Amino acid sequence: MGKSGFSHWPSKVRPWPSDFPQVVTHVSLQRLQSAARGAGEELDKAGKSAAYRYAKAGDPEAARWVVEDVLKPELVLALNLQFPQAIVASIHAEESIGVNKLSVMYARALGDIGDFELEDSIVQTNRAQHTGATARQRLARRVEFAGSVLSGRQYIIVDDVVTSGSSLAALRHYIESLGGLVVAASTLAAAAARHGQNPIQLAITQQTVREIEEKFVAEDVDAILKKIWHRAFDPTSHRIARPSGPWIPVD
Repeated sequence: MGKSGFSHWPSKVRPWPSDFPQVVTHVSLQRLQSAARGAGEELDKAGKSAAYRYAKAGDPEAARWVVEDVLKPELVLALNLQFPQAIVASIHAEESIGVNKLSVMYARALGDIGDFELEDSIVQTNRAQHTGATARQRLARRVEFAGSVLSGRQYIIVDDVVTSGSSLAALRHYIESLGGLVVAASTLAAAAARHGQNPIQLAITQQTVREIEEKFVAEDVDAILKKIWHRAFDPTSHRIARPSGPWIPVD
C-alpha cells in the first residue's frame, strides 16, 4: 500500500550507503546543454542550445528533443537488467524561469525503453532554485517533496543533472522515510568534479575526506569562528557557544 508523505519530515537526511552505485549518466554537462542544436543554430554565450533553454523553461517538446539527442539506450537496458522491478521517480524541479521538463521526460524515456514502472505522484513542493547555485546555497535550500510511496518497493531516482547530489539525496530520503528503497540514481549529465568531490559518487569516500583534510589542515576552526563571529567553538556539542552579547559579525 502506498504512503503519502508531507513535504517536511522529522528525521535528518541519512548518508548514502558506502556501497551505493555511482550515478548513471549519459553525456557531459556541456554536451547536454548544447543538445538538439538546430541546423545553423548559434549557441548562446553560455553554450546552451535553444532546445535546452526551452526545456528548462517548461517546454515538453523541447525536452523530448534534448533527451532523444543524448540518451544512450544501452545504459537504460543495463539498469533494467540490474533492477527490473524498480519504480522510476523523477525530480519535478521548479527552476527560476519555469518548470524544468528534462527530468520528467527522461523518466518517461526510462519507462518506454527500459519498461520501468513510473511514479508521477511524487512532486517537489518548494522552489529550491538550485540551478546556478553554489554548493553552500544548495545545502541551505533543501528540496522538499510530497506524494505516494509504495513501501517495500525498489526505486530508481532521476534528474537532469547531478551537481552536489543534494536534490537526489532529498528525494531518496523522502522515499525511504515512507518505506521505499532507493537502489540507483541516474541523470542525463553530471557537473565537473570539484574539490575532490565527483558528482556521480554520491557516497562519501575516504579519498574525499583526505582531500578535504588536506585543504583545511592549516586552518583552525575555533580561531576562524572567533574572528568572524566573536564566538567560541564548543567541540563537545559541535555547536557555537552562546554568548551574552548580540550576534553581530565583524567587518
